[in-house]
Amino acid sequence: MLHQLKYYLIHRVKSIHLHGIHSPFIFKFNRECLQDARDHAAYLELSRFRESVLNHPQQLQIEDHGSGSKILKDNSRNTTDILRHNCSTCKRTELLFRVASYLEVDRALELGTSLGVGTAALALGSNSVTSIEGSGDIYRYALERLEENN
Repeated sequence: MLHQLKYYLIHRVKSIHLHGIHSPFIFKFNRECLQDARDHAAYLELSRFRESVLNHPQQLQIEDHGSGSKILKDNSRNTTDILRHNCSTCKRTELLFRVASYLEVDRALELGTSLGVGTAALALGSNSVTSIEGSGDIYRYALERLEENN
């Protein structure tokens, strides 16, 4: 009996069906954007941007205006560490691009550019992006990478 209950609960957690979504917008958004399994041409550009960050490692002085990093304690950080711990993953960056494209974003505002990974995704999915970064070194590094990959 416990064995059946266990597998039933696992099934309920894993099975996500669109039957229960009543809003036409959310249904369409989920089907056409969130669950979009197509390989978009922009994914290659996003991958190249990440490679550009990995191929240009630098030690940057951080001016942390937020709550601080729980992993990276020092104010001098390597860009590869920032990419690994603070930037969006490939899947999340692709999702950000898909959402911006699906919603046909005209102008996007990003607070906290970091290395520019999210900015690159927004730029590919929208007409215009304004990105604000409080740390001077990170701003200059992100600007270099974005200009190089534009």
